[in-house]
Amino acid sequence: MLVLMTEQRKFRTVVAVDRQGRTHVPIPFDPDEAWGPKHRHHVAGSVAGRPMRGVIEAALDGPVIVLGPAWCRTPLADGAEVDAVLQPEGPQRADLVEGASVTRR
Repeated sequence: MLVLMTEQRKFRTVVAVDRQGRTHVPIPFDPDEAWGPKHRHHVAGSVAGRPMRGVIEAALDGPVIVLGPAWCRTPLADGAEVDAVLQPEGPQRADLVEGASVTRR
């Protein structure tokens, strides 16, 4: 039996748009504390009500998601304050039943 962790994190943040048109979404919490330590946190959710999928990256000012210019048709303005909702994408190690194994057919 596989149970998926769906612990969502809702927050408000101020985005930055760089010269290449990428939208930087600062994450105001430690994803390792929220969802367990991992090398890469793949997440899904929404930013400003727009669906997104991405990877949380380390940055000088803390964790961030960088969304490419093709992410949405109408880009967000640099400095826009937005609501965001994130959750881990896919099954998480902590969700796997102890002793469970995957069988290949």
